[in-house]
Amino acid sequence: MKQQLQLFIRKAIPIPFRCSDSNIPRCHTTIEYTRIVMLLLVFYWVVPFNIMAQTNMISNGSFEQVNKICEDTSMGHEWFSRALSHWDGVSPAGATICDAQCETVQDKRREKICPRDVKPIHGNIMLQLSYMGGCMDSNHDKLGCSKYAGYLLPEPLELGRTYEISYWVYLKKPSNPNYTKHIGFNIYTDKILNQYNGMLNGSEFLLDTIIFDKWYEVKKNLRPLCDLKFIVFGTFRNSMGPETYIHTTESNVEDNSFFIDNVSLIDVTDAEVEKVEEVKRYCRYQEKEPEGVKTILSDINCYFESGAWDLNDSSRKVLDEFARAAKADPLATYRLSSHADNVGSDEDNMVLADKRMKTVQTYLYEKHKIPEFRFLTFNEGENAPSLSNDTEDGRAKNRRVGIKQTIYSLDALIYRKAIQDIHIKEDFDAALKKLTIWINLSTDFEKILMLEDPRLGSLRDDGRWKNFKMKVHGRFKNKESLSLYQLWASDQKYRTLSRYIENLQAYLHHIDSKDTIWDVDFPDLNSKEMAEEDQINFQRLEVHLKKYGFPRSSRISWSADKAPILIILHQNELEIMEKYLPEYEKLCRKGEADWKYYAFIIDRIRIMKGEPQKYGTQFGLPLREDQEIFPLVDKYEYSPKEKYQINTSRDIIGLPKLKF
Repeated sequence: MKQQLQLFIRKAIPIPFRCSDSNIPRCHTTIEYTRIVMLLLVFYWVVPFNIMAQTNMISNGSFEQVNKICEDTSMGHEWFSRALSHWDGVSPAGATICDAQCETVQDKRREKICPRDVKPIHGNIMLQLSYMGGCMDSNHDKLGCSKYAGYLLPEPLELGRTYEISYWVYLKKPSNPNYTKHIGFNIYTDKILNQYNGMLNGSEFLLDTIIFDKWYEVKKNLRPLCDLKFIVFGTFRNSMGPETYIHTTESNVEDNSFFIDNVSLIDVTDAEVEKVEEVKRYCRYQEKEPEGVKTILSDINCYFESGAWDLNDSSRKVLDEFARAAKADPLATYRLSSHADNVGSDEDNMVLADKRMKTVQTYLYEKHKIPEFRFLTFNEGENAPSLSNDTEDGRAKNRRVGIKQTIYSLDALIYRKAIQDIHIKEDFDAALKKLTIWINLSTDFEKILMLEDPRLGSLRDDGRWKNFKMKVHGRFKNKESLSLYQLWASDQKYRTLSRYIENLQAYLHHIDSKDTIWDVDFPDLNSKEMAEEDQINFQRLEVHLKKYGFPRSSRISWSADKAPILIILHQNELEIMEKYLPEYEKLCRKGEADWKYYAFIIDRIRIMKGEPQKYGTQFGLPLREDQEIFPLVDKYEYSPKEKYQINTSRDIIGLPKLKF
């Protein structure tokens, strides 16, 4: 072994001098020591340099490759993905891009978006993500929303290799810090869509250390057990939370914000990993992903000859392959963009790009029966080249029609096109055809929102509307469900109804924010007018209850069973609430009603009697640190039995614990 080591050192480190005849033993010893020292120097300088020189596999990890965004930093998915090179917004509510160079004036409502007291750790750009515990997803189903930012690797991570994912994070100290334990990332086998804007599941790569109001670096070691390639940063849900809120105030919407910068992914297989147990062997999170999350079809492009818009054999083959995938997922929607090179005038290239777009749509419909309402179309002309137009190869790549899968559901895209038919094209026939298709895809809840949508006002004057409305009524689960939905819509008309209606259609922030046709407004009522409306709704409810009795959730559609309780609560009369409470409690015990609303009634009754709340569901606004609007049982010796029992009471009926 000693001889082999000496031979290796001699070969590895040649010495540029020889021993003289005199004192040969000492000379050879000096040469050997010289070789050893030089070999150690090589390991000291070269090996660490190779480790440090490892390539970051994430392009634009510092987010500096960004289009101009100072006009509006709060972007939806569509604009976020175009503005920030290589990154994807994942959800309809895309992450916020913060540019330290922007000098936009921020009003009080937006002062927590890209706050000036947080600067990027590197360069000028950072991402702002947030968690909203009182947000409801756009499917009106689950509480809790998060903004996400995703990165799709060009190739999946190799099996058997070890990778280090690192990023810098800045946590703003929130009013409720519980959510920060759920910040981190997850990684998937392919690009995903968080279609309904709810929370993604995950627990494997969350923050181990929580530090507020300063930048710090987070590192995780990963060894893939399958082909992982899509990294998503944000807040993730698991069996431990995070907490959600029934009431959302301005104080807990953007307070739960954090920032990320300098994202890095490197291969550390050949580096010394200090503790092998810190390397997570991972393929996928085992809990079921939320509904609405699915794999995205890869982007495709059709290319055209200069000045031409007819399809060649290669483009037809590409479209045929796309059509097979689109038919396999008939509810998927796509963004179709048409482009031209810079040869010719701007006007001519817009016309040429439009012809190319129509050629592609016509081919897909005539040969494969894929309808136009599955596409969001954008005529870019020469304005969005993928390569420079200075070379022939670049111009050839710019003469294209691109197809990219979107995050929007098919019913949301169809509804958008119906609104455009009414307000832009004034084509009521086309709008009714689209809405007829739409009612086959929509839920009962969405149907009642459509019938209440004031943007359809001019369509209601059409002679065909009456028959169409009767057809919609016939699609409800049963007459009881229809009646309850009508009561709910009437109760919420001057409260939250407009926000629900605005979620019916696909909304493109960078385009639609400047167009009033997407706004849903109902007149404001004063307290007297609101009380009169609430009284009318209660009278209608009494008629309904005499006919059907209190609703059981198993026989009606989602949320319809909430209408009676909301109307009763809005009466704010002790006698009425005490009258209906026993019947509602019986339904809760049979699993036919929601304990959350039972808790609402109990606490409202206690407040009206001057007693502390039992469940802590009622809050007043505005909230101040030195002010407790409605007292809780825990803070008052209401009775020895109920002292310190509020979370025990909540736990019994399945409500999450409160933190004091």
